[in-house]
Amino acid sequence: MDIAFTGTLMELRAVPDGARTEEWVDRVFAALPGALLLYDDAAGQIAPRPGPDMFNYLHIYLPPESGLKQGEVISPVSVAQLLDYCLESACGIAIYNDASCQGEPFWVLSYGNLEALKFYQNLGGDAYDMEEISAKGGSDNTGNLVSETIAEQRDVVIGAPSEEFLSARTRQYLRMMFKENFGLETVGVAIVQDHAYAPSRHVCFSLSVNDLGSQDNIEFFMALVGWFLMPMRPIMFNPGFDAAEFVPL
Repeated sequence: MDIAFTGTLMELRAVPDGARTEEWVDRVFAALPGALLLYDDAAGQIAPRPGPDMFNYLHIYLPPESGLKQGEVISPVSVAQLLDYCLESACGIAIYNDASCQGEPFWVLSYGNLEALKFYQNLGGDAYDMEEISAKGGSDNTGNLVSETIAEQRDVVIGAPSEEFLSARTRQYLRMMFKENFGLETVGVAIVQDHAYAPSRHVCFSLSVNDLGSQDNIEFFMALVGWFLMPMRPIMFNPGFDAAEFVPL
């Protein structure tokens, strides 16, 4: 833990919403993992709490600018220290502005953010994806969804996802969620690389949108999968690939 990173976050917290640029986000992501943050130790341990989006989060907070009150019971902690626990427990981290942990958080880290930190040491995602987006001048991944019939002739590479691209732990959580929420017992997955897009690599499921039954289910599916995937990792429904192209999720 480094108090200098904490100071950076407190400086960034003072920036008005309208002035929070991509550079501001990059600085937040650089400082968050190692910053000294706090949690209320009165309960004896830190534990996940359900968030408004149905996912569980650990609640921690930035130190007060005025300093701590006499007799206040707190424990220092960092995002890096909580990383393995969160990944093993399928929870994110909500960082609040004060000890009440109420209102709008300063920042919220999804499971996907934490997986990116684990594998790439960057809460923002995979540098390969970032470089592709930068080279193209922006992302085509506006809503995490790509579903099309590939009619034009172009090179599309299909293969099994690596551990870094879609970890075994994430796949396990997705299998459980798909069965519990959609009744889907067997789902295939593949990595599809299509250079017509930036990022070019997609997580492709063997499902069609029709398999989910309704627009509400599609939106729920996207929110659920998007929370578990690393940032900027697009989701693709099967545009017509043969079942043999997929491996079991």
